[in-house]
Amino acid sequence: MSQHSRPIDMEPTVQYFITVKYGDNQTEIFNPHCKSQLLLKCIKQKCRCELLDHDAVIDLADDQGNVKNLSESQTISTYANDVLEPRGVYFLIKVIKSEVENEPTRYEPIISNTEKNCPGLSDRLNRSTKSQAGNRKGWANLKKRLPASSALSAISKATTKSGKKNSVSK
Repeated sequence: MSQHSRPIDMEPTVQYFITVKYGDNQTEIFNPHCKSQLLLKCIKQKCRCELLDHDAVIDLADDQGNVKNLSESQTISTYANDVLEPRGVYFLIKVIKSEVENEPTRYEPIISNTEKNCPGLSDRLNRSTKSQAGNRKGWANLKKRLPASSALSAISKATTKSGKKNSVSK
């Protein structure tokens, strides 16, 4: 077998791209087959997001206003192509985290003339923010109602200092 041919049993990898809309209805193409953190860094550089604020947190949303949460700690080290659709079109958004515990994170599209370039995106992002606030309040109320001797505290007590669980007899 020559060095340029590939074994028969190897399937070609599917490679795809995403389109990011930002600014004055500008678009850039990115390869999402990388960790989310790296993709966001490349987007921030190529789309000149450093002009907004050095510490600005960015993310992507689809045209339905669904925030992809690539900047969240749970997804920052996962591959972006696990979250994003092949050949998808996404809008660049700024993430504005609230410093108050029960207030929701807000999202602002980083695109000029939002209603012309993506009608309804701001409204859909605001709805996402409001539903997120309801979920946080519900969770906070649930935590207040849980007794101190809940099952969660029983599980944590069963964990030794070494991080291994003790065997609990029934």
